[in-house]
Amino acid sequence: MKYQNFTYRLFCIVSLSVLSIVSSSQTNISVSAIKMNVLYIGVDNPLSVAAAGVPDNKVTVSIDGGGGIISKTDAGLYSVKVTTQTDDCTVNVYVEGKLVGATKFRVRTLPEPAGSVGGFVSGAYVSGDVFRSQPGLGIYVANSPFDMKYEVLGFTLVLADDKGGIKTIHCNGALFSPEAKQNLNLYGKPGNLVT
Repeated sequence: MKYQNFTYRLFCIVSLSVLSIVSSSQTNISVSAIKMNVLYIGVDNPLSVAAAGVPDNKVTVSIDGGGGIISKTDAGLYSVKVTTQTDDCTVNVYVEGKLVGATKFRVRTLPEPAGSVGGFVSGAYVSGDVFRSQPGLGIYVANSPFDMKYEVLGFTLVLADDKGGIKTIHCNGALFSPEAKQNLNLYGKPGNLVT
């Protein structure tokens, strides 16, 4: 069984953890970001920055590397967007224009999502009865670095009919359409490949 031609929309829920900091002064600073010192391409990466005993309006933050852009979203909170994979991306923290600390990040792409039916992923052998009983397509992401929610906007189901022809059915959303269900019931037989 092979799945492809599905479209997805990404929602991102991230958890924060405190990272180590190299400080060039006596000011204690804290920079928090996504797990494992990694910023991800294609999503807003939340960042929390604080300098002990320093009012927020005296703290500025910049980013070098990874095609990064950083913008302030609230007191002590920032959003980082990156575009280029690298091991050398640095967030710099300044107090009244003086560099007080820097934190290094890696920039990576998000893991590629894959279609699944009933928890079975591409290449799996599934009995026809089990496959036909599934309501539609789901998303599977291997080795996800943080919680992500994908929404299936649509997909194309392709299978062979009894005469050697190919049936192609487009489904909106994640569920098999009535036409897809009908064709799966007719042609989703042992040994048939479903794409």
